[in-house]
Amino acid sequence: MRLKYYFERLFYRNPVDYAKYIGVKVGNGCRFSALPDFGSEPFLIEIGDHVLIGKGCAFVTHDSGNWLFREQEKYKKTMKFARVKVGNNCYIGIRSIIMPGVTIGDGCIIGAGSIVTNDIPEGSVAVGVPARVIKSVDEYAEKLLSQMPEYDERLMKQDRTKAILDFVEKFEEKNENNTSN
Repeated sequence: MRLKYYFERLFYRNPVDYAKYIGVKVGNGCRFSALPDFGSEPFLIEIGDHVLIGKGCAFVTHDSGNWLFREQEKYKKTMKFARVKVGNNCYIGIRSIIMPGVTIGDGCIIGAGSIVTNDIPEGSVAVGVPARVIKSVDEYAEKLLSQMPEYDERLMKQDRTKAILDFVEKFEEKNENNTSN
């Protein structure tokens, strides 16, 4: 079984195509930085249009906590399975975990390393363990815009490494000055 899994992953070099192949419902214009862990019930996962998923993310569709007590007669038939839904135009940060039964609304950002245990409302930025809404996407966008230094777009196409190093230096200088005011 494991050999088949690795062969299929090699055959489907595009993580989005592989996700669709194993039963994940994936919308249009999605990109996965690497293949997320879709667990043992990928058919319970739905991802909207224009979603970017960072490396090392996991989608959990069941709860195996009953392992501790399922041998007891009273609990023999206990189990939990639930859908996971990600809306349109979302970003799921690197190494985030989305737990069973969670719906992430349209236009959301989930910060890196977050564990999402509850629904996230549309247009929200959520971070942490467990993930909590900290601001709206509009507030995040305005903050990012206010922190942006001037940079050379032409250099970014010619020498990306140099352009990024220049950008980081200017970003740090600008934001150091903003914090001292």
